[in-house]
Amino acid sequence: MSDRMVPVCRTSDVPIRQGREFEVAGRAIAIWNVNGTFHATDAVCPHAEGPLTAGFVTGSVVTCPMHAWMFDVATGRAVRPAMAPNLVRYNVVIEGDQVFVRLPE
Repeated sequence: MSDRMVPVCRTSDVPIRQGREFEVAGRAIAIWNVNGTFHATDAVCPHAEGPLTAGFVTGSVVTCPMHAWMFDVATGRAVRPAMAPNLVRYNVVIEGDQVFVRLPE
């Protein structure tokens, strides 16, 4: 299966230490700016579909505003609780000031 690269936003659309939610090919995807490095994950918490971009970001870890579940946006891994499902993570490509994500076909 091949991937396709989809433009999502400009780097200036996502402030440092924050995330922004975008609708991309029918999916809610969060773009995260971790000190100038961009990451992309699902935008909603797998627990209760809380809006992760409304959460608090410390380093590369976001805390869901609904029930305080924590995820590392760089890897998609659940931090707390450890047995929580991981977030889907998407590869990010930066070209100039444009942020692209790779989506499976």
